[in-house]
Amino acid sequence: MLKFLTSFSFACAGLSYALCRETNFRVQWLCATVVFLLISILSFSYFEQIIVLILSASVLSLELLNSALEQLANDHGTENSLSKKHGKDLAASSVLLFSLCALLVFFLITANYLQDLLIKIITVPTAFICLIILIGLNFFMCIKNPGLLLSIFLVSISTILHAVLAIQTEITGMFGVLALVFHGLLSASNLWRAYS
Repeated sequence: MLKFLTSFSFACAGLSYALCRETNFRVQWLCATVVFLLISILSFSYFEQIIVLILSASVLSLELLNSALEQLANDHGTENSLSKKHGKDLAASSVLLFSLCALLVFFLITANYLQDLLIKIITVPTAFICLIILIGLNFFMCIKNPGLLLSIFLVSISTILHAVLAIQTEITGMFGVLALVFHGLLSASNLWRAYS
């Protein structure tokens, strides 16, 4: 049991490192958060939820593998060899290819819910304004490190927007909780980056 807990702590440390230090992973984490919010707002079918969950987890896992390969390549020797560059490019292209495929599948599934989405936008326009601002604030914090005070302010605004969005669109269910957890972890990693 102790061995399992030790390996679990290593996995959590790797996830924490990626959230705090890997920009691409944070951006993809934000995308997964938005996808989970949209799933809970639009009431995807059970089968569609499973497909999107598997694709989201696969994109995040591939990005973790890509980051690990880049770390190993960077630590292996000091020379900038062409084979090292090609290896890193190939790993990054696998993430890009799978991400584009996952995005296409998500758009194909969401196309079935366009009418529902338009009705929600018309009936609760402030919720979708909150969603757009929430995405913008978090994207900015994923790309830049705005400093501790501004990060605290932006995380606070982002959390309030998430709460308003959840209340106005009556977000419930597993994906509503997943979106909340993902957003909370992203906010915590942004504060940690600003603090350290």
